[in-house]
Amino acid sequence: DTRMTQMKLSATIPDPQLISEAIEHIYKVVKPASRTLSRIHFHCFGYHIIAQRSIIPTPTNLRKWDSTKEAAASGSVMASERACNSTQLGLGDVEQQLTSIVVNGKHTKLSPENPIAVWTTGGEKPTEQIDFVLVPVLACAVPVQTVGLGDAISAAALAYQI
Repeated sequence: DTRMTQMKLSATIPDPQLISEAIEHIYKVVKPASRTLSRIHFHCFGYHIIAQRSIIPTPTNLRKWDSTKEAAASGSVMASERACNSTQLGLGDVEQQLTSIVVNGKHTKLSPENPIAVWTTGGEKPTEQIDFVLVPVLACAVPVQTVGLGDAISAAALAYQI
């Protein structure tokens, strides 16, 4: 079982279910009342995830981030534009690497009409629940630039939420 999990995590596009579980584990380890972790951002070749607590417990100095769907999409678009060195991308310029996901037993197809997956996981208490947003990253068919794409996706998503 451990070997299979390692293989799924080291794949070209890691299994979103496993990444979701890893993020849940981080939130369990970092207690909301004792730390300032409010948002976790993960990206790989095939997708971009932003996760945050569903409800911010009080009193803390944690921030509830707005427009998470838009932020994730913004980061994904920025990475594609940077890789292709163009802000005028057509369907022939990019390739969607992740077309569906299964998280918590729920299958979600990702398409241009439905490009965002949203789910909630966590404990029984609302303050233990975590909201996830996943957006596929569209890979440039003929990349011009690959250096700094991780920084671009992270910065664009964060800038959208600040």
